[in-house]
Amino acid sequence: HEGSLRQSCADSLGYLRSPRAVGPLIEALKTEKNYQCRSSYVSALGLIGNRDAIPALKARMEQVDEIEFVRSGAALALARLGDASGRPHLVRNIESRLPGLQIVGMNGLAQLNEPFLAGYLNAALESGYDEVWTSAVYLFPRLGPMRALPILRTRLESPQEVLRRRAALAMGFLGSD
Repeated sequence: HEGSLRQSCADSLGYLRSPRAVGPLIEALKTEKNYQCRSSYVSALGLIGNRDAIPALKARMEQVDEIEFVRSGAALALARLGDASGRPHLVRNIESRLPGLQIVGMNGLAQLNEPFLAGYLNAALESGYDEVWTSAVYLFPRLGPMRALPILRTRLESPQEVLRRRAALAMGFLGSD
């Protein structure tokens, strides 16, 4: 129960974007044994947006004995802070078999305005995981109409009905007719 409470507190501090929480979260991250709490700590640090958290996030991302989901969360938090040092990690996530890591990768690369994001999102439309292709649909507007529409129009010509529907949905989020 204590771990759930610490996790909920960290999540709340992140959503509230509480700058006073940065120091305590960094300190808690150093000694926390519960990986779910560590994951919430790195996420909160990324949401708060204080660049003082960058060294702690880099250290957590590079810690080889850390759970992959926490390392990936640290890479995403770094991306939210405008730090591209986690980019290679995010690209590896895109190629993961785990849908949760694929989503973290796409979101992090979107935060970094990754030039190859369009290709990743296009490929994600073919995912067998609803959460992956749905995330791609929501991220297409980040590309802007000039980059997204040519890809989505091509997908509208696909022989696979499911890909046509997914492309139409993404176009709806762009506001295109």
